[in-house]
Amino acid sequence: MIRRLIYFSFLVVILFVASTACTTQTPPQPEASQSPKREESFEPTIEKEPEWITEDNDSLQIEETPTSTPSVSDDRVNYDEYFTNSVFVGDSVMEGFAQYVRAQRNSGVDMLSNAQFLTSLMGITVYDVVNYTTGAKCYFTYRGKEQPLETILQEMGVSRVFIMLGMNDIANGFSTVDTTNNYRKMIDLIKNTNPDLDIVVLTPTPKTASKWLPDYTTNRNFGSPLLNELADMLKAMCEENGIKVVDVNAAVRGPDGHLPDEYSRDNFVHINNECSAVILDFLREFAKIQMEG
Repeated sequence: MIRRLIYFSFLVVILFVASTACTTQTPPQPEASQSPKREESFEPTIEKEPEWITEDNDSLQIEETPTSTPSVSDDRVNYDEYFTNSVFVGDSVMEGFAQYVRAQRNSGVDMLSNAQFLTSLMGITVYDVVNYTTGAKCYFTYRGKEQPLETILQEMGVSRVFIMLGMNDIANGFSTVDTTNNYRKMIDLIKNTNPDLDIVVLTPTPKTASKWLPDYTTNRNFGSPLLNELADMLKAMCEENGIKVVDVNAAVRGPDGHLPDEYSRDNFVHINNECSAVILDFLREFAKIQMEG
């Protein structure tokens, strides 16, 4: 009997221990291959605004291209209408003025309306223009073709022409008298082909006071005295024949009768931007007089 009780008690203990172990068993861990993936977080990509964009437009700073040329007075811009459908004809000095105008236009400055430029850098003379078919050494070229000036003007269909020539004639040994006479012949040739064309003569600019002359200058006495004399003779010729003239020579000539050094790009005869700005203002003054009567 006692043996049975011991056996029964022992059995109860075993069952109790077994039930306790079941209630405290650690849950099985998932295998490594079954572990949950970590969800990646993505931040939206935001493009950075350019540094020059601001909410306050008044604070926007625009860097302007610096120039060494004088500013053009706004009250004269309206007179640029006078230069509509016109062309400026000349030698390398005129080309210097043309480069100034082109640079200003490229920077966004309205200048001389839609005026064009026809220049020659080969030392062209008035003599060359009037002797195109017989003794000319230099020519004007239009659309890739060498042609007489009067023919080019006709093809361009302009209504007004500004002409600055004569300096190279003096440098090549022509007298002021011969150059003035050739100028008159040139104007007649132009008018015969273009009877309605308005012609304006621009007197040639002087030379600097420097005594230096290039080797190719035939006239070793070439200088401001002769150029100023030619300017005066051209003025007189124009006034006698009812031809418009702008005395550019007087506009840029210094008190000593020479082209100031600060107006020259080569300390010789070729003008720089400072001088071109003076010529531009002088042309606008002329236009004002013509338009206002």
